[in-house]
Parts: sequence; structure tokens; C-alpha cells
Amino acid sequence: TAVQRELPMLPVFVMKESCKSYRLYVHKIDYPQEGKRAEKAAFMAQEFASLLETTLKSYPTQWFNYYDFWS
Repeated sequence: TAVQRELPMLPVFVMKESCKSYRLYVHKIDYPQEGKRAEKAAFMAQEFASLLETTLKSYPTQWFNYYDFWS
């Protein structure tokens, strides 16, 4: 819906640093001005995937999937 409304996305990641400490990461993915809607959506999805990948590389043990995806 960010592409449909021409809005930026703000991905937020909260990562555990220690027993009682968390680090909050907020990123801004700007809405591209050029291209078709599908291209803009693909660009924003790729930007999000890159941010997620970078975060998970920094915190590899904190990736959990609570949904039984493979059943």
C-alpha cells in the first residue's frame, strides 16, 4: 500500500542486545519518483529485503519464525 499511496516505508527492527537491553533500528525507504507502479513496488521490496538481510547478519541468532510455515 505504500506504493499505491506514494508514501515512504519505515521498517522497524528491535534487536536484543543483552538480558534487559534492546536496540531499535528505524530505516526510511523513500518512494521512488520514476518508473511504473510494479517497478516502484519491486524497488521498495528489494530495499526492505536488503535492510532485513543486513540486520540478520548482525544478529544471526535472533531470526525466529513463529508461524508453522512448512506444515
